[in-house]
Amino acid sequence: MRRIIRESITQEDSRKRAEMMAGVEARVNHPELPRGSDAFDYDFNNYRKRREDGRSKSERELKKIWNENADHHFFDKGIVKFHEIGMYGGLPGTQTERCLSFLEEHDGATNRDDISAMGRRIGGPVTKLVAGERTPFGVFVDGRVTYAGAGDMATEWTSQASPVTRKLHASSGLPKRPFYTRREDVESNIVLDEEDWIERIEKSGKHFSHELIVSNWRIKSLFIGSKSWAGEAMLDRSPTVNRSKLEPIIRFCQSYNLPIVNEMGDRYEIV
Repeated sequence: MRRIIRESITQEDSRKRAEMMAGVEARVNHPELPRGSDAFDYDFNNYRKRREDGRSKSERELKKIWNENADHHFFDKGIVKFHEIGMYGGLPGTQTERCLSFLEEHDGATNRDDISAMGRRIGGPVTKLVAGERTPFGVFVDGRVTYAGAGDMATEWTSQASPVTRKLHASSGLPKRPFYTRREDVESNIVLDEEDWIERIEKSGKHFSHELIVSNWRIKSLFIGSKSWAGEAMLDRSPTVNRSKLEPIIRFCQSYNLPIVNEMGDRYEIV
């Protein structure tokens, strides 16, 4: 009986996914790129080019399809979401300056501009997330996931949007959208629920190479990677960097009651 029930569920899931992909085929047009090129050759970060080429309309439709089919409870409640500060976007300044600037701009508010994030499944494998190998600073966030993919989706960098683009999206906030060139890429990449997350991210080893688009987000806490120079300084274990270098960030977080934690969510002791 259990086997029959499992097979029935599997068949139903397959049917729903087939119907979803039929919707992608009918509603989403993916303009092709020259042979051998990819999103980064295309200048994926150019909002205007994506609009003029018809990509924005198709990408917006794809997000609607994801919204119609995704398990929102899983993405809202079952995933710890985090964003690495200054990892992309070409922001000026030192790592510490970029972190402080990001916090000053975004903390204490519900942010309407979409943000890219990664995640860890609650109850899933405990990975070190970003322990400082790439960037020392990040934030844990709450917000509504509006798309999930098992790979870098070449979404726009909102920090580099032009004044014209910002004005165009002033009422709703700047969007981020998944960049695809083929239907097959959508099918192999899209993540809709916990089963997809386990198969396409955890079992595939894509803990650091997936992407969530998060809307209406708020900062929950600042994380400092424990293996980074900043993490070593927070723990007073760095032979070269004193914690005083982090004082502007520490003072900001104390002033606004923003917890400072490591990549696993454990608080640093601040005296």
